[in-house]
Amino acid sequence: MSLPQTLPEAIAQAQNATQEAIAQGETRLLVELWLPDVKPMPLVREFLQAFVGWGTAGRVVFSDAGGAALARRDWGAVPWRVETLREPHQPGDQGVVLVAPDPAEVTQVRALVETAVCPVVLLNPRLEDAGTVGIGYAGRRLRQEFLQTLVTAYHLRPVEGGAVLRIYPHPWQVWREEPEGAYVLAGEFPQNPDGETVMARLNPQPTGENFWRGLGRLLRALRA
Repeated sequence: MSLPQTLPEAIAQAQNATQEAIAQGETRLLVELWLPDVKPMPLVREFLQAFVGWGTAGRVVFSDAGGAALARRDWGAVPWRVETLREPHQPGDQGVVLVAPDPAEVTQVRALVETAVCPVVLLNPRLEDAGTVGIGYAGRRLRQEFLQTLVTAYHLRPVEGGAVLRIYPHPWQVWREEPEGAYVLAGEFPQNPDGETVMARLNPQPTGENFWRGLGRLLRALRA
């Protein structure tokens, strides 16, 4: 297990980890590839190639009609049903991939997950956006309780001086960037490490220059 060096490698890791989690009986999954400047629609389309076997018993769910319409236009003919959160789950469905739901939709997302009788994958959800207006304490608590029921199948996040990676069923990892540009494993954790823990393992330089240079190099490689 290693830090991916290209976008196709990252997507392949995410596909394999998700399939492994489903094979182990997990049905509520998170897949997070937090890669700025990577266009979301091609990323989603490529990730879904791992699930062509679902056919029309597979659902790709968008929060709104606009997202679903854009996917239909850009993707053309695909084996899955491209739908919105408003469309009901079907008993015979084999899998659902829910694309980038917003915090305001947590009630609908939770209802979909709890009523589905098949695996549900939340791909790059934004349910933890603390800046969302109009969500009170009760809403935040509901969101947090729901998120705790999900299993992270894959997580890749560039951070200052390195990256955070999780590939199911392995531990969470922090990778540190070395001065020559290589990445070395700086620590493993049973849970998603908080920001303070990550920074302690990375020992970032006092100036942001090295961070932006290193982050730019990693992101350019992942976009290639």
